[in-house]
Amino acid sequence: MARAFTKTYSRILKEPKISLYTSFLSIQIYKQCTVSGGFKVPPGQGISKPMSILYFGSDNFAIPSLQMLHSKRERGELADLAVVSVRLRAGRTAVRRYAEQNGLPVLDWPPQLAAGRFNLGVVASFGHLLPRRLIDLFPAGVINVHASLLPRWRGAAPVVHALLAGDRTTGVTIMVVKPHRFDVGDVLAQSTLPVAASADVHQLTEQLAERGAALLERCLDDLPASLRGARPQPKEGVTLAPRLTAADYRVEWTRPAALQGKPAMSGEEFYNGFLSGLDADQRCFDS
Repeated sequence: MARAFTKTYSRILKEPKISLYTSFLSIQIYKQCTVSGGFKVPPGQGISKPMSILYFGSDNFAIPSLQMLHSKRERGELADLAVVSVRLRAGRTAVRRYAEQNGLPVLDWPPQLAAGRFNLGVVASFGHLLPRRLIDLFPAGVINVHASLLPRWRGAAPVVHALLAGDRTTGVTIMVVKPHRFDVGDVLAQSTLPVAASADVHQLTEQLAERGAALLERCLDDLPASLRGARPQPKEGVTLAPRLTAADYRVEWTRPAALQGKPAMSGEEFYNGFLSGLDADQRCFDS
């Protein structure tokens, strides 16, 4: 496209009656075509149906969305579906296990892809920043299923931080992935979820994962409209949810829970709700 436009651009400039304004517009279009690598497609245009989707995920939060996409592929609503997941030193991620058990192609991170091989990238609890060169390979871009109401709780452990802060309401966000930064992209859709007083991290994660899969499906039903309706995140209300360390789980038994920023619960409940029963690939804290 750029080569063809270069010839047209050269002919335009040779016309004796060309106006200065037309010349200026031609130069701007030429820059757009040659410097940025091609014309920028308006959001939602150029998406073929049925779509091909590449899914990036790791832990159990990502499974309901993957199951939904797998069902759509089985029904012929997707042309292709493949998975990207990291290799662990021991064991497999939940997403890799699901993909291998169900015959879905699995690519190791970082994937080697041809431009346009997949229409859309979908991310859910993946844990790695996507570079611009990778995002640009998807004509429709990349979207993310995030377990919070952004901009609250940007980061790797939104569910745990919501519980530690005593949030009574949380939710899920479908957002556009931006290169080299976590959870800052435009919002396609959000869904709220009340947090039960008795909720622990496992229960709340499961609820948000199911809610996220349903919201993702709604966005995919009319992806062009969802992308056109995307809105920037508010600048107010930003909070961070970094990956936790062992120090974050240290309980000072002589101080009330409210003063420690932890939900009120017994030592047994704290252990069962936050520390036990997590596979290595599901843990949201570092030792």
